[in-house]
Amino acid sequence: MFLFEVYVFLVLFYSSSGLKLAIASADPKILGGDDAPDGAIKYQVSLQNVGSHFCGGSIIDKKWVVTAAHCTYNRPAQSFKVAVGINKLSDEGQKYTPDKVIVHEKFDEKLFTNDISLVKIESGIELNDRVNPVGLPTTNINPGDTLVLTGWGRISNDGPLPNKLQIVEVTAITTNQCKKKYSFYKQPITPKHLCTRAPPREGSCQGDSGGPLVRNGTLAALVSWGTRNCGHSLVSPDVNTRVYSFVNWMKDTMKKN
Repeated sequence: MFLFEVYVFLVLFYSSSGLKLAIASADPKILGGDDAPDGAIKYQVSLQNVGSHFCGGSIIDKKWVVTAAHCTYNRPAQSFKVAVGINKLSDEGQKYTPDKVIVHEKFDEKLFTNDISLVKIESGIELNDRVNPVGLPTTNINPGDTLVLTGWGRISNDGPLPNKLQIVEVTAITTNQCKKKYSFYKQPITPKHLCTRAPPREGSCQGDSGGPLVRNGTLAALVSWGTRNCGHSLVSPDVNTRVYSFVNWMKDTMKKN
């Protein structure tokens, strides 16, 4: 059980027999977003189970995608697909079956700390004018920085997923500001988190988990968790995994695998 009503921004799907096809307890589309320009977000991927989107992710290398650990935790590598080069979920694009999933060894499934994982495509992702990696950060994000969030998360609480990729700008806040907003709860906020806020009815929602927040062409954060009511980040900030804190882990892991 979670320490309070935290909802990871993952989507659950069920087969016709009623069996759960995705892992986790769930509740983040991007709220208040606009349609992303076709082909502009070249690093964005959709993780799909039986053709259904459940999480986002980012291409960081020809053979590697990064996403949230809770998206891949206890999920066999060959049980899902990585769709690249699409702007609409209805687009065919190119789909790859992962060869390996590496969840951060200190990921805590209850506290959602170290919420990051790497997905390896051994054959390599075909790069083109619609598919290209995003850069990894060499400097940290500062409070007040504007980040570009993209994803196919729900457009309202428990609402439908959008067909078109959505894009919205959010603002980074300090760790202490974020801690104060969650001071009545026991869910930890650490410097490895990057909290963001946006105007009312904007921000991440179910289905955005693992997706990218980017600044100046580099990957700043991955969507991690929030409270049940999407679009209220001025009250309860959206909590993301700070990529800068994990760059060395990512590079070491890719080198060893």
